[in-house]
Amino acid sequence: MPVPALFLASTIFEKVNSMKCRVSLLLALLVPSVAIASMYMDKPVVSVTGDSYTRRTICAEYSTYDSCDSAGMVKHQLSYSTYLNAVTRYQVVMTDNSGRGGDTCLTTTSKYTSGPWAGQVRGIKDQVSTRILNRPSEAVSILIGINDVNLYGVTEHQLKECLKALYFSITNSGRKVVAMTYPPVTTTTGVWMPTTSGLTASYNVEMVNRAVRAAVTEHNGATGSRPPVFLAETSRAWGAGAAASFTEDGAHPNMEGALLIARVWFSDVCKARYLACNP
Repeated sequence: MPVPALFLASTIFEKVNSMKCRVSLLLALLVPSVAIASMYMDKPVVSVTGDSYTRRTICAEYSTYDSCDSAGMVKHQLSYSTYLNAVTRYQVVMTDNSGRGGDTCLTTTSKYTSGPWAGQVRGIKDQVSTRILNRPSEAVSILIGINDVNLYGVTEHQLKECLKALYFSITNSGRKVVAMTYPPVTTTTGVWMPTTSGLTASYNVEMVNRAVRAAVTEHNGATGSRPPVFLAETSRAWGAGAAASFTEDGAHPNMEGALLIARVWFSDVCKARYLACNP
């Protein structure tokens, strides 16, 4: 792997809190990380999936993911996965059937009405075979659940059971799973309005995170020959009072926020040696 890319990644992780170097270093990393993804196609793959925290798209007028991406409408700079290629020994990818805005764990009756997934229902648990297992990968990184609670009234217990089933479906195939938690949102965010106010959403984040942690614990208590699920506490990416600084709308990460999530992911996953990473 090219030394400049590793140097940039290391520098960013060490100096992300320096006001003078934040934006310039973030922009500098974008090109090497995207280039690495295409240059090292023989690297083992980590698939990344979830909701709009994982991938932000404005694709309503495009019928395919590729056409949306070619038009520059996929905001790669707002995804934590963009910043992991330079520091892991994997190809970290988001395929056209992985992260989707508005997605859920549980299957809903609500369908996408436009864009690449028009006509398809939300709910990744029942779409594992067509969205995850049909793609070659050694591990899957998952951040999902906030829309279940904020848009569809799913309870903590229901979400935990859904996540557990999702983890089992993936690990049964021999793949590893990195389960992620959500960072704080502001009490004024309007992302889930009018269904859920910002104040309620700010409380719900912790409820979702409890469900994620419990699902991981229960899965790992009954793994058998399946790989254990690793918990990346990406809720630590920023504190409750800093959500406005690291999000675009009080919830979705901005470019700095995406990097902070990647920093915690790297710290937890790589230091625990759950996946192979560069020093």
